[in-house]
Amino acid sequence: LSLDAENAGAATFNSSVTASAATFTSTVNGTLLTLQSSEASPASGPDIVLFRNSASPADDDALSTIFWQGKNSAGSTKDYMKVRSYIVDVTDGTEDFAMDIQIMTGGTTLNALDILPTELIINNAGIARNFRVESNNNANMLFVDGTNDRITIGGNDGTGSLHVKNKDNSGADVHVVVQNTTANRIAGYKVQDESGNTGINLLYDNGGNTATLESPIGNLTLDVAGDIILDADGGDVIFKDG
Repeated sequence: LSLDAENAGAATFNSSVTASAATFTSTVNGTLLTLQSSEASPASGPDIVLFRNSASPADDDALSTIFWQGKNSAGSTKDYMKVRSYIVDVTDGTEDFAMDIQIMTGGTTLNALDILPTELIINNAGIARNFRVESNNNANMLFVDGTNDRITIGGNDGTGSLHVKNKDNSGADVHVVVQNTTANRIAGYKVQDESGNTGINLLYDNGGNTATLESPIGNLTLDVAGDIILDADGGDVIFKDG
């Protein structure tokens, strides 16, 4: 331990520091703790290690938690944000880890992000929290409406379960593209009922270069306000029963 009398008694620790707990207190704003390494190699450093040195590790043990605390209007100390980590599986060779980020929302600390061994969950608390992804020209390139359970691509006010919009900044049309990049395969759309039965198929076979619109389980009605135009472009228009 070195004390710098010319620098307000700044302390320098040149080896390990052992304590049951430590608190660094300052009455001014700004940096309170700096970890600095002057080593010039490409290796990592300075590093921070949070080590749960348990003599009897078990599945679902909590590892460590980082808290962001502050006062509320009543003067109570609150955890405004927490990052928690866990050992999901301690078995040698199949170890699993999990962590979550909790933030204060409406007076309650709720999960905003969960990182699990087999999935990543956003808004695991299941509250009305929106999810938004920006692109270079669109602030709502992808928008998940947490209140109305809708997804909008290109906007934030979709009216269907999935709504695709385009601001048309570059004069481009709106396209929903379904492509099968494997030869002699089919790509298309299916509309199904509550039991998973397909009511409408719109299919394209890239092997036979044919497109099909069909209703495997019911009638197909074309009801338009204008004309119905069948253009075979030099070929035949064939009506077939069965």
